[in-house]
Amino acid sequence: MSRGSEKPVHVVAETPRSVREEILQSAKMPEPAEQQASSPIESPFDISAPLARIEGTGQFIESCLQRIRELETLVEQSENKQAETAVQLRDATQRTTEVEQALAFERERSARAEKLAAAVARRAKELELARSDAHQKLETLAGALEGTFRELPDLRGSLRAAA
Repeated sequence: MSRGSEKPVHVVAETPRSVREEILQSAKMPEPAEQQASSPIESPFDISAPLARIEGTGQFIESCLQRIRELETLVEQSENKQAETAVQLRDATQRTTEVEQALAFERERSARAEKLAAAVARRAKELELARSDAHQKLETLAGALEGTFRELPDLRGSLRAAA
């Protein structure tokens, strides 16, 4: 927020009553030249209505000055709050940036972990297939050896006879 005018407000030290009193006093005591010029038949000029207006205007000015001071205080408080909010916004923006960086790092790490898990799963399948093939070949070889041993003559009896 900015103020429309940065000039200070000067307050008149005199109150409207003192101005009124001076005006009344000067109205009651005409200058010597005026005393001679005026005739005793003429009535003095009634200045109470203008003085009342001047007094009312003075009171209005005082209330306006008070309101201006109140508004200046509100503007100052609002500017302070705006500055605090700007600091909080900068802090929040900084924290958001840090969280976004951490999230990007975790996403990258997660992607690497998923790739590693996929590679481990492929290798596990390869090893399972190799184990299955080896087991199948071993069973085939065991079956072949068993058949071969059955076809061989009984060597135990011939070994005993030879000994």
